[in-house]
Parts: sequence; structure tokens; C-alpha cells
Amino acid sequence: MNNFSITNTQPNKIASFIKFLGVGGIATAIQYVIYLALVNFFSIEIVIASAAAYIISAIFNYLANYHFTFKSQGAHLTTFIRFALCSAIGLLVSTLIMTICVYHLNYHYLVSQVMATCITTLSNYVTMKTWAFNKN
Repeated sequence: MNNFSITNTQPNKIASFIKFLGVGGIATAIQYVIYLALVNFFSIEIVIASAAAYIISAIFNYLANYHFTFKSQGAHLTTFIRFALCSAIGLLVSTLIMTICVYHLNYHYLVSQVMATCITTLSNYVTMKTWAFNKN
């Protein structure tokens, strides 16, 4: 009986992760467009532009994950505060990766941004699913 209930929840976990990746893909596209515009058209410093683009795309990310990915029933204030804390951790990790890659390893800023995005995706999913959008 235990195996049946575990197997039964697997499709839900997979579907949730796929939705998270889809929403995250759109949020990442928004982030990259803003990032490239800030760097190339407004000459904003690379790490500052990365952080600003991350924050702006987080607004879309919150709304889409709340309503679509996790179908949260939590109060918006509580859920948003949790989301903001998870996003802040993701932002710190992303900014640290950008700083190390661009200024210490001399990687191209776009390569660095892709690396930062890949590394933070999984940790963001885990924190968002288990805490920020948790129904409990």
C-alpha cells in the first residue's frame, strides 16, 4: 500500500517540476531581455544589471508559480514573504556566482549568467515547493 501512494504522487511531483521549469523558463527569458538591455543599452554595471533583472523577473515568477505551478492556497502576504526570502537567497547565490565568474575567473558575462541560472534553478525549486508555496 505504501508503494502505491508513493507511485501515485510521482506524476504530481514531475508535473510540478515541469511547470516550475516552464514558468522559470519564461521568467529567465524576461530576466535575460532586461539584463541585456541594462548592460547594452543603458551601460549598467554587469553584476548590478544581473541583480536588477533577477528582481524584476521575480515578480512574474511569483505570480505564475502561485497561481499555476503550485496552485497555492496560502495567504498572499505570508506566501510572498516566503517567496521573497527564497528569492533573496537565490539572488545572493546568483550574484556570488556572477562575481566569481566575471571578476575572478574572467568568464564572459553571458556564460557566467547561464552558469548562475543553472545552479540556482534546482535550489530555487526545492525551497519554493517545500516552503514558500507549501500549503501547510
